[in-house]
Amino acid sequence: MFKRLFQNETPKQSSEQFVKQPRGAVSRQDGGKADWYTFCMDNRVQQDETSVMRFHPLARGGDDLRLEFRHTFSAPREVVWSSLQDEQVLRRSLPGCRKLVGVAEGAYDAELGLNVGPVKGVFTGEVKLSELREPESYRLTMSGKGKPGEIRGDARIRLEEAERGTLLVCDAEAQVTGVLASVGQRVMASVAKLILGQFFKAVEREIQGRHPVDG
Repeated sequence: MFKRLFQNETPKQSSEQFVKQPRGAVSRQDGGKADWYTFCMDNRVQQDETSVMRFHPLARGGDDLRLEFRHTFSAPREVVWSSLQDEQVLRRSLPGCRKLVGVAEGAYDAELGLNVGPVKGVFTGEVKLSELREPESYRLTMSGKGKPGEIRGDARIRLEEAERGTLLVCDAEAQVTGVLASVGQRVMASVAKLILGQFFKAVEREIQGRHPVDG
């Protein structure tokens, strides 16, 4: 489908257009029938009050993605750090989380039921937190398998003190296989934006419930 939509553009041009241009700036060549086009443009990379994501197709090609996601928390850095390491907070905040069980220090068996765009189904796998430098940074790796395919992710997460609280910067690489790989990088980038946004906003709600901000 995206081959039809962007058939006259180079990969670089189409990815830059997806990131930078408003919806009306991209011509539709399918007569208004491309549901995935609408999905991607409705959820295009954009900045709101708390979150922004940038999508970079990896130079080596294939079905790998490199993403940068930023989210601003209203809480102090130490509070954000402790929440992101809390198993109960993770269980309640991960989108579609059905199970999250600690199996070792910083390692969890997980089961997620997702229904976001092409990512539909139950995925089972592992989530691991490592290379912890409290309260500055850590590494998050995950892998999951389901009927739509397999997802592997490797993220470096930094927490920086900011004027309004704490700025989280997530630099991640992801690989997908199976049906997920067939839908294209732009669609998967849009899906990743939605899932990451849901997760960090859910963590924000958990923090606000535990540590209300005065005023």
